[in-house]
Formats: sequence, C-alpha cells, structure tokens
Amino acid sequence: MQYQCANRHCVERTQLCDLADDCGDASDERGCHHTHTCDLSDKGGCEHFCTNLTLPALTPGAAIPAPGSGGYICSCFHGWIISPTDKKKCIDVDECATGTHRCSQLCSNLNGSFSCSCRDGFRLADSLSGVCKSTEGDVVLMFANGPEIRAFVQDKNEEFNVIGAEKRIEAIDYDPTNEMVFWADSYDKTIKRSYMVNALNGQVKSGFAQDLNMKGNAKPTAIAVDYSGENLYWTETDRAGSKPRGRVMVAKTDGRYRRAIVSAGIESPTSLVLDPQMGRMFWSDAGSAPKIEICWMDGSKRRPLITENIRHPTGLAIDYGMDHAVYWADSKLNTIEMMKQDGSGRKVVLKGDILKHPISLDVFESSLYWVTRESGELVRQDKFGRGVPFVISKDLVNPSAVKVYHPLRYNTSVAAARCGACPALCLRVPGGARCVCDGAAPAKRAHDTPCEQRMYYNVLYR
Repeated sequence: MQYQCANRHCVERTQLCDLADDCGDASDERGCHHTHTCDLSDKGGCEHFCTNLTLPALTPGAAIPAPGSGGYICSCFHGWIISPTDKKKCIDVDECATGTHRCSQLCSNLNGSFSCSCRDGFRLADSLSGVCKSTEGDVVLMFANGPEIRAFVQDKNEEFNVIGAEKRIEAIDYDPTNEMVFWADSYDKTIKRSYMVNALNGQVKSGFAQDLNMKGNAKPTAIAVDYSGENLYWTETDRAGSKPRGRVMVAKTDGRYRRAIVSAGIESPTSLVLDPQMGRMFWSDAGSAPKIEICWMDGSKRRPLITENIRHPTGLAIDYGMDHAVYWADSKLNTIEMMKQDGSGRKVVLKGDILKHPISLDVFESSLYWVTRESGELVRQDKFGRGVPFVISKDLVNPSAVKVYHPLRYNTSVAAARCGACPALCLRVPGGARCVCDGAAPAKRAHDTPCEQRMYYNVLYR
C-alpha cells in the first residue's frame, strides 16, 4: 500500500519517516511523530489527517515492539502541506511559486488550490485543464528536413515546402518583425535568409535565398534572431584542431558587424535561444563537459545553469507565455526537462524510449514540439507530460530543427533596443542595451558618428 505525498507523488509506506526525502517535497518527513499511534477520534492532534507508520520487519530473535511504539505521520488535504515549524499544522502550498500547477500561462494561488487564466489573445480551452488557446491566427510549424524547410499549418492540417534545394539545413529561426526566415546549412557552412510572407494567415510563401556571406572554417550549429534589435545570433564549431572549439557569434540580420561575443570554454554548442524581453540568451554545449549556460545578450554576465545529470543537451526553447520557463531535450538521456531562468525548479517533463532521442524542441500554448532523427518524425505532446505523443509528420529524411510561428508567440511590444547613435551593434541587456563596437570595421569618415562602447538604459515596452 502506498502513501500519497503533498505533491501527489506516491511512495511506499515503509519509506515514511526514514529521514530521506522520498516525496521530493519532504511531506513524507515533516509530520513525523515517533512515539504512540493515532486513531480516528483525535487524529493524534493532526489538523487534517494522521497515518500510523508501518513497523519494520522483525529479524529472528528481535524483541516485539511495544504497543503504540510505531509512531505516526500527519498529512494534509491536497493543496496543503505540513508546516516546517509545527508538525501537526497544515499550511497552504503555493502551486504557482513551486511550479506544481498545470496552468499553461498565468497562475494565481488560492487557499489550498490555484486558478488559471490566459494572456491577451488567448482563452481557456475548458475549466479543468488550464490550457490556453489562441483566439485567432494559425499555428505554423516550420521544420528542417535535410535540404529543405517545410511548414505545417496545424489548424488546417496542411503541409508544404517553404525552402528547397539547399544542402543540409541544421538550424532555423524566424523574424516576425520583417517576416524573414533564417537558416544555417552545416554542409556548406553558410547562413542564409529569405522573405517568408503571409505566415500570419497560414499561407506561407517565400522569396529567393540570400547568402549572408558568413562562410568560414567553422560549422554553424544553431541560430536565433533578436527581432527587437534586428540582430542575428548563432553558434559555430571549428573541428580543425585536436579539440573542437565553439563560439557564440552575433551580427546584424543583414550580416554586417560580425563578431564573437562568447568564445572561451565552449566545445560543441548544439542549440541557442534568446529572450529579448529579459535581455538574456541561453546555449547548450554537448562537449566533454556537457552544460547549459546563460549570459546577457551582449555576452557578459556568463554563468553555467546545468552541469549535472546531463549528457547531450540540445533543443533549447523558451515558453514566453509561462513565466519564460526554459525547456531542453537530452538526446542521449532521452529526456525533456524544464527549469526557471535562474536554473532553479528543474524537473523532468518526459523521459524514456517513447521520445526516440529528440534533437530539436519548441513550445507554444500548452504543447511541446520536437523532431527526432531516429524515427524521422515531427511530434507533439502536452508540455506538462500529460497524455501520449502525437506524430504530426513522419517519414522525414533528416529532420534537424523545428520552430513554432504564431503572431502571439512573440512579444513584439518589446521596444527596439536603442543605443543612441551607435553605428555598430546595439545589443539587448536586462533593462536596456549596449553599443558594441566592431574593432575590425573600416575606419569611419570624419563626419561619421564615432562608435562609443557603452551601456544605454531604456524602457523595454512601447
């Protein structure tokens, strides 16, 4: 017989009060009383419930425990937990703060419970699931399939080609402000872009591919567009030496002012994601010391977030609608996990062979989307791990990336980064932006504005 913890996990009764946090929220240890037992008449003084402990099995020759010596544990109604200062009193669990809610966007704590609501442009699908659905606009999934980029309009169940005749597309991203799709080709080591119009109504049409002249010795591995500052970020790996060398790069979206902003201590970067509203970026490294790191979007304030229980991280994605939570996949551990942006609240969302080694991931509304090379599939599942995976597209040749497009996915109310008369790169940071000068740029003419590398603080919302 099992015992249900405050977080609804179940443990064996023999694990109660064994000085180990088997529940994960300490609710199997907080209400322990090691003398006497309780009964229905007084509940041992517990505010809500009491449960007598299971006595350990006797070894041959051991003395029989005296009656009432087993002890008991106090527990609470769902949504409550034993107080850390009073082992018989129940206090409210703040599901919104602890991440134990199931609201796909906004969560409000209540006494013993919580309520869900949605951001502007969304509505609750029903009164129980907490799922928010957009009230208008099509959800378009763009995914790389070998030499092409394809689009799947989810509400219409239509799939069609967007970009073709490339070599090996490794990564993709979309600029909603200028309606452009960007992609990195790992075979010829190029980064290109093309206009992609009418995505707003699900009628995706693209123009001609433009090469941004980024080709070098390093292979681009991930790409991300800062739509608020018209900057392009990407990661690359140079394997020419005895050990792989990775970098995080940035340039204008037309390819100008290219420079490295993070170059030390990176081996094999696999994914990159930006949060322009917060001024932060995240990347994963699957090198000899696998990790996920964070820094400001100018490359400063760098620090590791995840360094343990990680083998081949990839597929970073930010849930902009739900507290800017960070998701990632680990293709070797066969897991999808999530955390807060400071690295706290880490939890496994999905795991096991059913994932088929995901390599790219994105999130929108209440769904996760990923692609897997093992089975050649584009897959969708609830972002809290409920239900089972649903295959959207199969028989893909060499899928490598997936991105969700919807007009409400991007917070375009974020004001453009402003750096005065900065003639080079104006890069977002928390609370403002920073002008980063390009030392390799040609000398400016006498009447040109000099490049002053400094910080600018401005309002982030229009």
